[in-house]
This record gives sequence, C-alpha cells and structure tokens, in this order.
Amino acid sequence: MSFAERRLELNERGINLSLLDWGGPSGAPLVLLVHANGACAAAWDPIALELRARHRVVAYDLRGHGNSDKPEPTPEAYAWDAFADDMVAACRSLGGVDLCVAHSFSGSCALMAAERAPGSFSRLVMIDPVLLPHDPEAAERVVQATMKKRPLPSRNLAIPTLRKSALYRRWGEDSLERFIDFGFEVDASGVLNPKCPLASEAAVYRNRIGGDRFVAIAERLELPILLLWAEMRRGADEPPEARRYAEAIATHPRRLLVDIPESGHFAPMEIPPGRSVVLDAVDYFARAPLTS
Repeated sequence: MSFAERRLELNERGINLSLLDWGGPSGAPLVLLVHANGACAAAWDPIALELRARHRVVAYDLRGHGNSDKPEPTPEAYAWDAFADDMVAACRSLGGVDLCVAHSFSGSCALMAAERAPGSFSRLVMIDPVLLPHDPEAAERVVQATMKKRPLPSRNLAIPTLRKSALYRRWGEDSLERFIDFGFEVDASGVLNPKCPLASEAAVYRNRIGGDRFVAIAERLELPILLLWAEMRRGADEPPEARRYAEAIATHPRRLLVDIPESGHFAPMEIPPGRSVVLDAVDYFARAPLTS
C-alpha cells in the first residue's frame, strides 16, 4: 500500500477520523487533501503519489466516510459547520498545514475553517467548490436522487457500473480502483455497499449553504486562495450566481480563479487535463511567493 493509515483522534470533537499519510521529504510543505461528499481519502492516491516527491502529503476520510467514525445522520452531525470544525481540529492535530487542497463542498467548508481558526493552513486550493444560491428545493432534488443510488453488484462489475454515471466516466482507472477498494465494503453476497451511508451523504446535500455566505467569509480573510473551476460540469441549468460567487471570492491581490478545461466536477480523479492541472496548481501554489 502506498500510504500509511492511522486514527486521528479528535477528542475535543468527539470523533475519530482515518488519516492517510503518503510521507514526503523532510521539511517539505505539508499538503492536506480533503475529498468531496460521497468519496474517500484514498481516491487522492494517484495525485498524492505524484506530490510526495516534493511535498509531505496527508488526507483524511470525512466524518461518515471511508474508515472514519459515522455519526447518525442528524442535521447537526452533517452540518457543513461540523465539517469545518473537524478540519480545524485535524489541522491542529497535524501541527498546522502549509496548503489545504479541498474539493467540492469541502472547499467551501475550508473557508469556514479558515475564519474559525486563522493559521490552520497558510494557503488554500478550492477545487470546484459548491457555490450555489440558497435553494432548499434544489437541494432536496439532489437528496432524493442520492437515496435512489444502488450498491455495486460485484467487484468485477464495479468499474463498468460506475462508468455508466457521468460523474465517474472520466476518472482514471487508478482513482476508480482506490475509490472502490477503500470507499466500499463487500457483504456476504459479494455486493459492494458504500462506506458512506446514503442517508449521511444525503444529509450533506440537504444542509447546503448559500454561496453568498462564502463570499462574505472570503471578504473577511487575507488567506491566499487558488480557485479551480471545472469547465465541463457547468450546464445550462446552473444558476449564473455560481460563477459570480467564484469571481467575488477571487477578487483579491493574492487570489486566482483558474478554469480547468475539458474537465468535470471530479477533476482531481480524472485523466488529464483535469488531474494535471490540479498537480500543477498544487506545485505552484505551495511555493509561490504571494506577498502582494
């Protein structure tokens, strides 16, 4: 296995998270990778393997995901604020983080973490964060679709089954393999069930926060931010506010908004150009002299 796994005991939060550690050169910048809802830390493995030659690389399974503790899916347990507080505690346990690379809703939660505890991480890369208007009805439609998801029929059919979904169609084989092996568990009949219960995944969607809150938080922060925007997940039905929220967050001398061409929402797990842009961005942003 390319990483070491250990428990991250966040006693002040009353929860234990599964931490994956790929190692890296002594004294290298510490890069923390934080995954999207419904995914798992091991899906970062191909990127982490590339990064660890130049950085110390770690990731953790979010609460309710992978091998981390799984609270009952109450609104409080899966509020985005709870994920932000976990992130603060994880960074504190790690002794501080040089660069946080957070994907999807975790990128949005990272802004809340930075406001709660300045200095938890020195810089932030937000990969296709969830920046949408407050719309409970739209969120509920995602919740209902999530609850209709079915287990994977077998290990042999796992990859072809996942590739039927637009979400996973462009994933690299290596990322899919890690996601299947560490994000699912096999029952006695050989069926693969997600380690993240559907009710927990759905609770995250139901608790979605309006993008205007993240714009307001970003305005109060001096944190350097690189915001990567996936081009191909944008459809005609996406509210125009999403891009405006992203542009507003990036309005700062030490911030950048970069489009990832030909890439979907899961850019870090996709074959190039998505994955290569993420790698280049992390290498650049971990060391760039952002002093003005």
